[in-house]
Amino acid sequence: MNWLANGDFGTSFFNRSILASRNKHQISLLMDDDGQIHTNPQIVEGKIVQFYEALFTSKGLLSDEQKSIIRDSLFRVPAEACGALVMQPTMQEVKEAFQSMVVGKSPGPAGFSVEFYKYHWETVSQDLFYIFVYIIATGDVPPILNATTLSLVPRVDHPSSIRDYALFLAK
Repeated sequence: MNWLANGDFGTSFFNRSILASRNKHQISLLMDDDGQIHTNPQIVEGKIVQFYEALFTSKGLLSDEQKSIIRDSLFRVPAEACGALVMQPTMQEVKEAFQSMVVGKSPGPAGFSVEFYKYHWETVSQDLFYIFVYIIATGDVPPILNATTLSLVPRVDHPSSIRDYALFLAK
């Protein structure tokens, strides 16, 4: 880039580049399904949240007949096997679960990758084991463990509708 070659002389160029990039990646207006254009940041945010909440929840989307078909086709766990589903895992089972995880994925909300946990297993294993035991015993998953970063990536040069964006999930 020009600003790298010009050192301090490229500072204004660098600052303009950053500002242009920031403006390009900011959602400044959004057209809803009724064709109404919104520019208020709080309303735009609300419309985006409303769109994805409707998309990712199943409130009233299935008829009773469809629900019945799904319910009847689900795999049923035999009663004698149900106990095994809520048993406390062993340290070996937790280790095997981590060792089977695919490397090269994006890090979680805390910033640690699968590689980190595998490399530092001896240091972190006891804490991870206690976390799993706690979750199975209480059914309570701490929110940070279930956090996901969502990013909207424009599909077109000048997006105006929420449908002009692709949703990118980074867990």
